[in-house]
Amino acid sequence: RTLPLSIWISVSAIVLLYLLTLLGYYCVLPASIITSSEIIGVEFGQAVIGRAGSILMPLFIAMSTFGAALSSMATSFELVVLAAETGQLPPL
Repeated sequence: RTLPLSIWISVSAIVLLYLLTLLGYYCVLPASIITSSEIIGVEFGQAVIGRAGSILMPLFIAMSTFGAALSSMATSFELVVLAAETGQLPPL
């Protein structure tokens, strides 16, 4: 009963965070940098914090990517275990 509600809340929160991130980029950076740069997150960090921002933002982006990869691996593992427990995988 609470699972559908938690899915809606979490997906809505992620979409909101994504939109707020984009809004932050557009409010801080000029359009010329947004269209020409391949590292918008680093440019944003440098514009907001300075030199430390250009060092911290790649680290934050890497940690976010690593966390997403770990959660994806954990989820796919759980799907295989659940399929094996319910007999949906062929025997070896």
